[in-house]
Amino acid sequence: MLRLPFGTRAFLAAFEGIEGGFAVGTSIVVALSIAGLERHLLLVTAAVGIVVSGFNSASVKYSSEHYLDELDGREKKSALRHYFLPSLVEFICYGLLGVLAVGPLFIVANLSFAIALSVLVTLLMLFAAGAGVAARMGGRG
Repeated sequence: MLRLPFGTRAFLAAFEGIEGGFAVGTSIVVALSIAGLERHLLLVTAAVGIVVSGFNSASVKYSSEHYLDELDGREKKSALRHYFLPSLVEFICYGLLGVLAVGPLFIVANLSFAIALSVLVTLLMLFAAGAGVAARMGGRG
C-alpha cells in the first residue's frame, strides 16, 4: 500500500496547486507579454490572476468534494479537516508556485529573456513534480 506524506487529500491538493500555479502563472505572463504590456502592468495582472485563479481552484475543490460526499452519504464529520485544509493547501501551493513562475520577471532585466526563463522554469518544475509523483508511486522513469 502506498503511504503518501500528510495523507492522500493533502498530497493531491498540493500537486494540483503546483500544477495549476505554474500553468496559470506562466500562461498569464506569456499572454500578457504578447499583448505588449509594460512590466509593472504585467506583474500586477499576473499577481491578481494567480490569486483569483488559485482561490477559484481551491473553492471548487472544497465544494465539489463536500458535495460529492453529501450525495454519496459519506459526508465527513470534520469539514475543516477533510474539505477545508486540502483546499487551503491547494491555494497556498497555487500561490507560491504562481509567484515562482513569474519570478524571473522580478530579477531579469530583459523582458524577452525573463519570459523565456519563466517558461523554462515552469517546464522543469512540472517535469520534476511529475517525476517525483511517479517515483513516489513506484513508477519507473
